[in-house]
Amino acid sequence: MTHPPDPGQLGELQREQRAAWKQYWHADGARYHLSNRQMGDAITVMERVGMARQVPVPLFPQPASYGASSDDYDAYLDAVDRGEPVPPSPALAAYLDARDQHLRANYDARVIPRHKLWTNTAGSSPPDELDAALPHAPPATLDHRKRPIPWWTQWLDYLDGARGHGGVRVH
Repeated sequence: MTHPPDPGQLGELQREQRAAWKQYWHADGARYHLSNRQMGDAITVMERVGMARQVPVPLFPQPASYGASSDDYDAYLDAVDRGEPVPPSPALAAYLDARDQHLRANYDARVIPRHKLWTNTAGSSPPDELDAALPHAPPATLDHRKRPIPWWTQWLDYLDGARGHGGVRVH
């Protein structure tokens, strides 16, 4: 293979790269990492083509609204992270239920609600949102600088595969 590849070899190289990526993804298919800039580019494209949509979203639930403290919530998360989960208090359980319901809600977006992609609160897009979004996906696209996004097909493969595994969570 020459560098840069001959135009006649480019198709085969792209097929090999995609096959290698799928092999890698299936080995650890639970994760796909995008930097903040990459995620910003992905969201911009996804909104432009109709894969994601900005919708009005109620305020994120807060532990205090359910009678739990932020310290209780932090201690609960720390225990979960250590693999030592403890049953939450009734107040914290009510907050966790409200949080999970908020993270799952679609709010009439009919595709992926934008806030689920641009969050550090583990937004969750279930398979039905991915099913609605993926038909709008272009096979290739450009970033905000009008340069090709080299990881776009891998991102689409990840979203497509996630449909059969409960959807995606953004952290």
